[in-house]
Amino acid sequence: MSFAKTHIPCPDGGCGSSDGASMNEDGSVKCFSCGQYFPPSDAFLLDEAPSVSTAPRKAILAPSEGVTMGFSDRRIGQTASKDYNVVVDGSVTKFPYYNKDGDLVAYKVRTKDKQFTVEGEIKCAGLFGQQLFAKGGKFVTIVEGEFDALAAYQMLGNKYPVVSIKSGAQSAVSDCKSQFDWLDSFDNVVICLDNDEPGQQAAKKISELFGSKALLFKHKDGFKDACDWLKDKQEAEFTNRWWKAEKFKPEGVVTVADILSVC
Repeated sequence: MSFAKTHIPCPDGGCGSSDGASMNEDGSVKCFSCGQYFPPSDAFLLDEAPSVSTAPRKAILAPSEGVTMGFSDRRIGQTASKDYNVVVDGSVTKFPYYNKDGDLVAYKVRTKDKQFTVEGEIKCAGLFGQQLFAKGGKFVTIVEGEFDALAAYQMLGNKYPVVSIKSGAQSAVSDCKSQFDWLDSFDNVVICLDNDEPGQQAAKKISELFGSKALLFKHKDGFKDACDWLKDKQEAEFTNRWWKAEKFKPEGVVTVADILSVC
């Protein structure tokens, strides 16, 4: 497909992409960042298209007035919360989400009774915590929840990139696909989703995206996620298993180690 113009800003101001859209000859626009299609209109006619500003986009949300604190019930310290810009505002916890330009575009809000709402536009945001880490490096770890990201990051010494998918196991593959270039820039992708059927099925599908780069973290019985490990004071064992995470092996592929184990 050929386009009349490429690398233009998304018409949806909530998306935040400054160069993810392309314009067809009929004036319609497709944004490859948020996936939206915009039909032709007078504003998008090729001959009348307005000039595109290259000025940085402002964040669509102001930072929350909440406070940064640790979560003693989970043994998560203030350092991890501060690094990830997590705040407590009254009775709710707010997890910030940013777009690829570093703009704050959404908060996922968690109430005390574990209900979630969203402030802002999360559809064009990256993974939770992604904005903190530069592209490339030796390891990146993917977990299933925001608290799990804080827990894993803390157990790994606050020095290795850890990110969370946005909406649980059901969105895991699509979330990772949307940020594939960033994730694939790392040498190893450690997948540490929840130790339940949906989480493990999603972990397998994510592993297929990254092939030989994928490393599968294996929880021990009774531990569902990274938070469980930290609450049980199992930091050392978690780190040990993280370093020993197994390389993903597609079904039907037999390795030399498999043959030797049989012999």
